[in-house]
Amino acid sequence: KPIFFCALLVRFFVSVAAGRDYYISPGGADGGPGTLEKPWQTVAKASGFRFQAGDRLLLQGGAEFAGPLVLGADDSGTEGRRVVVTSYARGVATIVGGTGRAISSDGCDYVEFRNLKLVGAGRKTGSTASGVYLAHARGVVVDRVEVSGFRGSGVEVSGVRDVRITHVHAHENGFAGISSGGDRSGGLYIADCLAENNPGDPTVRAEHSGNGIVVGYTDGAMIERCEARYNGWDMVWNGNGPVGIWAYESDRVVIQQCVSHHNRST
Repeated sequence: KPIFFCALLVRFFVSVAAGRDYYISPGGADGGPGTLEKPWQTVAKASGFRFQAGDRLLLQGGAEFAGPLVLGADDSGTEGRRVVVTSYARGVATIVGGTGRAISSDGCDYVEFRNLKLVGAGRKTGSTASGVYLAHARGVVVDRVEVSGFRGSGVEVSGVRDVRITHVHAHENGFAGISSGGDRSGGLYIADCLAENNPGDPTVRAEHSGNGIVVGYTDGAMIERCEARYNGWDMVWNGNGPVGIWAYESDRVVIQQCVSHHNRST
């Protein structure tokens, strides 16, 4: 009996550590349990759900889903048990942000967004926001995400700590490919990213826009092995900037092994 009891305890703790998987498929139903056999249908259902540490939200690869996906403090993971949002099956799932954001994560610690495509309505054709908005959280990971068509930035962060942004392809956005600003952040790591053809935000008239990667209001950042190209060619401002990769109002920023070329201003 003691051996049997210990085995049950082991199985219990492994189950807790692993969390649960929740699936979204166009053929699903939001009234279902979100399992592989009976998936949810919409991202809105996931936005209204409370995720626990170790849970995974899996979107069907090759399918499109209307955004935004909204996560908050109640959806936080822990350092060893992140909440993961990614694709499953063949291909990459697409979240369509329309005129707003595709992903909004405010106050959600230890969440990971991986293997996703995010599409906006276009910087001059209705979009009013950034593709991914990360705010007031720590331990967030964005990896292997393609983001385009947003008037703001492809990825925007504000007031975050210890965030990793890697293998992001940000293109055809307005203000920047990847940016930090707003509330002060710290411990940013941006690596192996490509920011290209982010021409400028047509509503920004008193300063530059169309940056590749820009880090502002940050204490401690590393940008490495990134490329910024063909940005800034359609901004409204006729003064300074934009810049391929740079930082402002920040301390302890390292930019290394990066390439910045063919960036322009009007």
